[in-house]
Amino acid sequence: MKYIFLVFALLQISCTELDDIAYDQFTLYKQFQYTGQIKMDGEYWAYDSANNANLFIILYRDGSYHRGGITRNNNIECMRIAENVRSVGWWWGFFNIENKTIDFQTIDPESINRNSKYQVKELRGELLNDSTFIQFNNELPGNVITIDTFYFRQCNNKPDSLNVILKNIGS
Repeated sequence: MKYIFLVFALLQISCTELDDIAYDQFTLYKQFQYTGQIKMDGEYWAYDSANNANLFIILYRDGSYHRGGITRNNNIECMRIAENVRSVGWWWGFFNIENKTIDFQTIDPESINRNSKYQVKELRGELLNDSTFIQFNNELPGNVITIDTFYFRQCNNKPDSLNVILKNIGS
């Protein structure tokens, strides 16, 4: 099963064109102002029991984030981001925090099947404290379901935020 997912992901990566991304839909770009409302010197982890996977989100002070998942033990000091992952738009996005609400925007990889460009997908969450937040599945109107609770883990060698969206959003 892991190999099927890997092959599918590689096919999607090779078929994605930078011109196919609707960059103008990223309304959270450059909106985040860091004031200490959440810890930034590490990563946030959640366990997805339905898929037996560990999910992670790395938040950056520039308001961008990286999200991914692994099926192995997450007892590594800090995630490393391979260069080919930096070019996959739907593993990156932007976030903003207002009061206790954290909003995320990323590319919806399935939207190219319905549109001429990849569309932006929005998710919302709530800060529980400066080291924990929950993320909701709010894609369907009226249906708000907690999908993941992310817990902070400090790491000393956090990777930088350079990615395909940041490189091309102003172009």
